[in-house]
Amino acid sequence: MVTSGRSFFSTVPADLSEESAASDTRPPSSDLPLFLFGTLRDPALFAVVFGRPQQTLVCRPALLAGHAALRVDGADFPVLVAAPACRQPGLLVEGLAPADVDRAVFYESTGYRLAPVRLAVAGRTALARAFLPTGRLPVSDERWRLAPWRCRHGRRVVTAAALMLEHYGHVDADGFDALWPQIERETAARLAAAGGAQPRRRGPSP
Repeated sequence: MVTSGRSFFSTVPADLSEESAASDTRPPSSDLPLFLFGTLRDPALFAVVFGRPQQTLVCRPALLAGHAALRVDGADFPVLVAAPACRQPGLLVEGLAPADVDRAVFYESTGYRLAPVRLAVAGRTALARAFLPTGRLPVSDERWRLAPWRCRHGRRVVTAAALMLEHYGHVDADGFDALWPQIERETAARLAAAGGAQPRRRGPSP
């Protein structure tokens, strides 16, 4: 990973309490790093969505106290929910350009919004942005895990994301739903040609 770059760490050690790492109420600044807690931590999907590999950026493990990633009901991607007894692990990414983040906003569509969160990183606190749910996605009570998702769905989602990002700059997120059946068909065709699995349903997540 890149080891240089602007630091967003506070000088106050983090106690990992809900108060020290809970969601911040201020509007998110475009200068803040991004906290990823879901499928976008996968290196292959990250490179497709952001248009650059993780190795070109500063990426650090981080914890968001008082929250947990739960599986969306009927799908296999997560949303963050308040959970006072939990600490959600994730990846703090520094160095993304506004255009990189805009690609991710397009990919996440209308199910998520960027909002500020306060994290614990290497014993200190850091303010970042994260994709929080807009309330449009039904949530199960099951914890979501990256490794099982990668085994079951990683290849399919990466293929679909690459096709989806081909439309970036041509349609907005609100109008993308009409294109999704076409993306599913093209994903199925590519995976079938390569001997892979069929696509199921759309599964973006941060």
